[in-house]
Amino acid sequence: LIHWPNPVQFRFMWKVAMQETWRAFEEAYRSGKIRAIGVSNFQKKHYDALAERCEIKPMVNQIEFHPGYTQPETVEYSKANGMLVQAFSPLGCGAVLGKPISEDAAYCIEKERREKNNACCFRNFFAIFCNHSDA
Repeated sequence: LIHWPNPVQFRFMWKVAMQETWRAFEEAYRSGKIRAIGVSNFQKKHYDALAERCEIKPMVNQIEFHPGYTQPETVEYSKANGMLVQAFSPLGCGAVLGKPISEDAAYCIEKERREKNNACCFRNFFAIFCNHSDA
């Protein structure tokens, strides 16, 4: 994954840096060194800048997503462009645990508890990446 499209050290040339990094990802993918390539924290403007020069579209967009921060525009745009949306921090770093949660989030939490597994899916086709210290 390209973790962040606009890092501080490349802020003055973020598009070029991102596009060059993506070209290296494409080469690694074509050669069979990696099985999937994707992005993280990309919004529409970042994806559009990448799409100007990419030959292989990102397969996943890993974004912060939890009941307190759902990013509907980014989710819909990612899905519309063929990317799996992977939710990072689906419990909002624990911040949402003391608040009422959605049925989907409750389903995910219960599934993890029962299966003692770090990955599950929301019913709306999200991949969930849970970062537990006790996993």
